[in-house]
Amino acid sequence: MSKEREEPIKSGNLVIAEVRFRILPPDLDEGIFDTGAKIFAPVQEDDYWSCSLDIGWLGVTRKLAGADSMQALCAALMILRKEIELHQEGGYRFFYIGERAEEFQFSNYWL
Repeated sequence: MSKEREEPIKSGNLVIAEVRFRILPPDLDEGIFDTGAKIFAPVQEDDYWSCSLDIGWLGVTRKLAGADSMQALCAALMILRKEIELHQEGGYRFFYIGERAEEFQFSNYWL
């Protein structure tokens, strides 16, 4: 599993949302690392909209499509949520970075 990418492929140049956190893997030999995710502004393509999602701890950028900008943005948020939930089910734990020592509360972000 890659920790970070150097230059993500973006649909837009503007980062409209970013979250940073510390990950504790189930196997601590993997190492604790700081990472996060970024969502880039949706852009209009030929006949659809796209929104890029850079998932730092996976080292991948996904380009999600939609009929309009809102649908593309919602698709990016849905994929991010699923990746986080899958990792949590696999035993990964997410924490705030800095002074706060508590687990990251993703429930505050999801409707």
